[in-house]
Amino acid sequence: MNLPELQNSRITEYKIPVSDGVITGVIDEADKTITVYIPFYYQLDVIDPQIKVSEGAKISEEILPVDVMSTNVTYTVTGAD
Repeated sequence: MNLPELQNSRITEYKIPVSDGVITGVIDEADKTITVYIPFYYQLDVIDPQIKVSEGAKISEEILPVDVMSTNVTYTVTGAD
């Protein structure tokens, strides 16, 4: 079985702290997307994500709070590869 090689410069974790723990985003490397399902009972208007990247990588943009109605937030991950 031949699996595609993962790039070293990538987002490895996307979490949103909430009152009773964290909500974890689903990272899809193939589509280059992160999907987050936020239960309605949290009544969040804005999220403040905590993002981890692979060793030696960094996010080019400042990580700012995100409006939950926004569907297009872009993070550029750079590194050695």
